[in-house]
Amino acid sequence: MKQLSFSDLELNLNRSKKTRREVQSDKINRIVDWVKVEALLSRSDQTSKQGGRKPIPVLIKAQMLFVQYLYNLSDPALEDQLYGQEIFSAFCRAGFLTANS
Repeated sequence: MKQLSFSDLELNLNRSKKTRREVQSDKINRIVDWVKVEALLSRSDQTSKQGGRKPIPVLIKAQMLFVQYLYNLSDPALEDQLYGQEIFSAFCRAGFLTANS
């Protein structure tokens, strides 16, 4: 997970209420058993057997597709949201996006 800046901490400390997206994200994480999803998808994931750079983990890809479907986002819009919205990148554990860019 990305290290928070002082401004991030200040913004989070002064907020007393969660946003609708944060509430929805928490609800999804309570309902969906991501460990089981990862286990099912890992069986058919062939990207780790190919050469090249390190692949994006299958669970993160599934979470990204879930967000894309849930918010009706195009591929470029999903990328913009992952870079621009902290809640989306946290949900998809996409701190790797800035580290691997």
